[in-house]
Amino acid sequence: MSGLQPPQPRDVEILLTFLLDENPETVRLARSQVAELARANPEFHLVVEGARDPKVRHEARKVLEDIRVNDLELEFTRLSGMGESLDLERAVLALARFGHPEASVETMRRQLDGFAAGLEEAVDAAEPDSPEAADLLTRYLFQELGFRGNVENYQDPDNTYLNRLLERRIGIPISLSCLALFVGWRLDIPLFGVGLPGHFILGAGSARGARFYDPFNKGRPLSRADCRGIALKAGIEFTDQLLEPAGRPQILARMMVNLLNIYSDRGDEMRVKWLTRWLDMFLS
Repeated sequence: MSGLQPPQPRDVEILLTFLLDENPETVRLARSQVAELARANPEFHLVVEGARDPKVRHEARKVLEDIRVNDLELEFTRLSGMGESLDLERAVLALARFGHPEASVETMRRQLDGFAAGLEEAVDAAEPDSPEAADLLTRYLFQELGFRGNVENYQDPDNTYLNRLLERRIGIPISLSCLALFVGWRLDIPLFGVGLPGHFILGAGSARGARFYDPFNKGRPLSRADCRGIALKAGIEFTDQLLEPAGRPQILARMMVNLLNIYSDRGDEMRVKWLTRWLDMFLS
């Protein structure tokens, strides 16, 4: 239908009714045409929500969901082929669209760009690879801008999705760490994630040694003893290997595991199915 005039609302309404037809072939053709219309028109979901018959609306929503998830499947398949050079930001943005179809990649990137711009002059003056630059970043994000851990509702899946983190300024350790990574990398600050057991933290490398921060707790600087305490609290014996930078696929996989566990507890079989499938891509 590309290149043709968009169909009239009455024609679309009739097409949607064929999603309930008794003939499987008619349903298949109707789903195919609805999918084509939806791909050509980003606002097609508004047409679906305007359907008067709730059964028609339900079936049309299923078509839109299939399109969205299949598109994400293709995106994660491409990303999984990047290995350790994974574009983590792109992957986290895709994950946000899994939780929230309306999430705008452009809007999220603009917000991250804006945060970096607000700190650029100060970081350049301190030199990006200096300990002071990492201190400036963590103070800026977790004190001035008020990003913090969601201690009231830790199991809220929105804590993991970047779009909701940016909107609400609350999240969990790994999503808050990713926020710092994406802003810091824009400023050439040598940041990395550290997958301590039970509590993801942020690391900053420099010629004067690595420094560690806890984004969940207002970017609090962490000593080696603090990191050891976090590991022991999780029942894991501390070794220096625990402070090694986490690989990018490992970070994404940990985010997916967090969501998978939440949706599994909630009995959301469809989300569990897709997350398990995508998780396997990045763990294989």
